[in-house]
Amino acid sequence: MEGEEKKEESTQQSGGGSGKIIGVVAVVVILAIAGFVYEQNAKQKTETVAMTPQKKVSVQPKPTSAMMPKALYKDGTYTAEGDYITHVGQKHIKVTITLKNDIITTADVVNEADDPMSQHFQNSFISGYKPMVIGKDITTVHLGKVALSSLTPNGFNSALQAIEQQAKS
Repeated sequence: MEGEEKKEESTQQSGGGSGKIIGVVAVVVILAIAGFVYEQNAKQKTETVAMTPQKKVSVQPKPTSAMMPKALYKDGTYTAEGDYITHVGQKHIKVTITLKNDIITTADVVNEADDPMSQHFQNSFISGYKPMVIGKDITTVHLGKVALSSLTPNGFNSALQAIEQQAKS
């Protein structure tokens, strides 16, 4: 009888252990299914939101002269000479600007240097300044170093100040 009791105990112990394993597997399967269902619902909501067209209606009044900011400068073409100092003395550069509603629509610079080094730097400036000026509001233009030229922009800025004085409304 003792042998039979030991068999029953071992059968009960192993059966109890497999019951725990089955329980754990069941919990894992349930959690996996729940996660899958949750993910599918979230994905479906995202797709629904993405597919729903968003209609934005914005009504903007047409600008009137009262709503438009008044130009600070008169439209037109203006020319001025700008001066700047180099190690070999004072230099000049001639600047012509066309304004339309305070925006620079054209700009031309004439090299007035009287020595080879200044001519070189004025030509360098002339080759690169336009993208920094054309299409910009005159009140925002102030040039620093342009195309290796660090002093010629001072002459340009000087001429621009004179042009602003000429064009004041």
